[in-house]
Amino acid sequence: MQHTSQFFKLLHSQWIKELPFAAYRDLGQSEKKLKALLQKDAAINKVSDFSESGFVFAPFDSTREVILIPVNNSEEIYSIFNGDEHTSGAQFKPDTTTEIAEENEAHQGLVQLGIDAIKAGELEKVVLSRKEILQVEDRDPIEIFKRLLKRYPDAFVYIWYHPEIGLWLGATPETLLQVERNRFKTMALAGTKNYSGEIEVEWGGKKRKNSKL
Repeated sequence: MQHTSQFFKLLHSQWIKELPFAAYRDLGQSEKKLKALLQKDAAINKVSDFSESGFVFAPFDSTREVILIPVNNSEEIYSIFNGDEHTSGAQFKPDTTTEIAEENEAHQGLVQLGIDAIKAGELEKVVLSRKEILQVEDRDPIEIFKRLLKRYPDAFVYIWYHPEIGLWLGATPETLLQVERNRFKTMALAGTKNYSGEIEVEWGGKKRKNSKL
């Protein structure tokens, strides 16, 4: 197990060399253990049948290819993140006040269009979202990863990079799947129902619509 400073140095070296890697801290770990896979070359590895071992990066579109940082072609490193590590003081800078006001006005107009469409019977349900563009003074993604670890101590925090595909950072509080020996657990997300021992489950109308059953 590496010292925390060495762990981040190895990640930074991988980034500078433009080699693929994935690093993460699992959700809710009491000891805040970090793990990373540092791929030894820049090859694009694809999942064929999910029998492979590694860090899987999959798109929402199930027809697209699933990318893998494979265990058998990567160096595995570990560390403990206690939150005391130094991070740069650079902060995210939002857009100007005028730009924010214009975006808010445009989003409110979009919401009204959604309301009007529902009232007119054109839509039954709609989810409207927006994006926020931030200027980042510190362009080192490893520093941003460290700040995410400190800011969200109970979240699943990750950084994923491949020079041919791109860079992703994230922090999520939701557990998709937790494995303990031969037991599997997941969080109750939309379209789920408590198991009561019956194979034939009765779904209500709302669940059928939301889950597209």
